[in-house]
Amino acid sequence: MSVCRQLLVRHRGLDPTAWTALHALARLCGDDPPAALARAALWEFTWEGDADADARLRSWVAGANWFANPNRDRATWRQAAGDATDLEAGAALAGGGVGCSGPGAYLVTAWRGADDAPEHESAACRVLGRPVRLRRGQVWWLAAAAGDAGRILAPGGAAARLLANPHSESARRVVGALPVPLLGDETGGADGGAPGGERR
Repeated sequence: MSVCRQLLVRHRGLDPTAWTALHALARLCGDDPPAALARAALWEFTWEGDADADARLRSWVAGANWFANPNRDRATWRQAAGDATDLEAGAALAGGGVGCSGPGAYLVTAWRGADDAPEHESAACRVLGRPVRLRRGQVWWLAAAAGDAGRILAPGGAAARLLANPHSESARRVVGALPVPLLGDETGGADGGAPGGERR
C-alpha cells in the first residue's frame, strides 16, 4: 500500500510575495481581478507500507527546521483531498489585511525535472528506516472579487503566466479539492497530464 502525506507551509502573517503578486494581477486581469491570493511551499512524502511512520515523520519535520520556520511559518499536514489546506486564512487581501473565506482555485507549480529534494529525501529515509520519495512544489490559492476564480487561473492566462515561469515550471490548475498525492513524475501532475494541464 502506498502512503502519501502532504505538507503545506505558508507565512503566518502577510506573505510579501503573495501581496505583490496580488496587486500585479489586479492590473493584469482588468475587469476580472482577484480578491485574495495565498502561497505555500508544497512537500509530498510517499512510502510503501502502512501509516505507522506517520507520527515519526511529523515529529522529525517539526524538529528538523528544514521545512518550516516555527517563528514565521504555519505548517499544515494533509492525507486526503478533504483535509483543509489553511491557505485561505493566510491569503493577502486586495483591500488590505490577511485572511479570506469562500471559494477559490489553486495553481500548482513545480520546477521541471527538479521536483525532488535529494538531501531531504535521504534524511527522511534514515529517520523513517524505509525508502521515502519526497517531491516539492508550490501552491497558489486565488479567490475572485466576483465570478470564477478558476477562470482567472486558466492555462495561458495572465495569472498563470505571472505565477509560473512557462520556460522552467510546470503549472496545473486545480478547481475544487486539492488532491493527495498531487505531484507526479516529470510532468508535475498526479494525473500524468502535460504541464499546464488541470484537474477538476
